[in-house]
Amino acid sequence: MVVHTITAYCIYVYIPYYIFTVLLMQDSCPLHLCIPHYAEFEKERLGKIKSLDECVTGDKLLHDDESQWKEMCETRFGLSELPDSYSAFNTATPWKHLYLQYNLQELVGKLNDNPDFKLLYQTLSLSKETLTCFELISFKPDNIKSGYYFLARILEKLPKLARLTIIKGYHGLGETGFKELVKGLANSSGALEVLDMAHSEITVPCVRKLAESHLTSEGLKVLNLEGNPLSTEGACSLAKLMMKHE
Repeated sequence: MVVHTITAYCIYVYIPYYIFTVLLMQDSCPLHLCIPHYAEFEKERLGKIKSLDECVTGDKLLHDDESQWKEMCETRFGLSELPDSYSAFNTATPWKHLYLQYNLQELVGKLNDNPDFKLLYQTLSLSKETLTCFELISFKPDNIKSGYYFLARILEKLPKLARLTIIKGYHGLGETGFKELVKGLANSSGALEVLDMAHSEITVPCVRKLAESHLTSEGLKVLNLEGNPLSTEGACSLAKLMMKHE
């Protein structure tokens, strides 16, 4: 048996948006391998992604074909199995929910760089009958004229939203962002069961705003503010909120 050994002769040169060439030697014969740049892979991947409009049925609702949603999750997000922690409140179409959740979260996460609110509202309209969970990684919306107003709109436009998680990014929500959060909660459908804002730099003035508001969600079971600097004053305000909620 003859064993062929392939030895790298030189390493590729990094040239953005171009194709790498790796020169290999196999039995003293040069072998050229062309490896597309990441941008080429990304362009090809994006070309395979369907828009939500392509998933609408005759009754103007998104279809429930789980095999297609799973394929879309794998193509776009690299997911071939549902995350272990993923429950989406026992939805009958978990792959559909997972795709719509990640799609909306990605869209919102890019709003500061690309504030396409027409697309945001179209996405909310198509997703509202399915989405029960949403996670927001907070950011500083300095390129968005309306600031965190979009957060209030998300809460108002998703009538089945049962779990909202706020995760601190490079910037916390701040009092302005929290004000929009409270406004959205006050105008929501009341389906919210879990509000998780652990370690999100929620301050006493923020909790005070929350305590002064009227939460429409009578089914709220969990309010997680672990790891936030609430102090005694914040804890007292929170206690008043809980008493009103009961």
